[in-house]
Amino acid sequence: MSTAILDEIFDAARAGDRARFDSLFEVWFQAVYRSTLRRVDGSRIRAELLTRQVLIDCVNDALTPRDAEPRADESTKDRVEDVQTR
Repeated sequence: MSTAILDEIFDAARAGDRARFDSLFEVWFQAVYRSTLRRVDGSRIRAELLTRQVLIDCVNDALTPRDAEPRADESTKDRVEDVQTR
């Protein structure tokens, strides 16, 4: 899935268009959730938590200036691998 849908989600949020935001977010959430669910052996709770974390990471990345230093915290990929090993 391209980052264009995230740009559309952010645009809808900035414009205060709740209906558009909700519909775009649902499309994005379901796509990421299904992909994550396959990677965590069908654990719905893990898939939902990771999907939410991916959204938080995307929002943080979108709000971080382009020339900022990378964050020192672990990546979403690290968290996915951690959940898979539990």
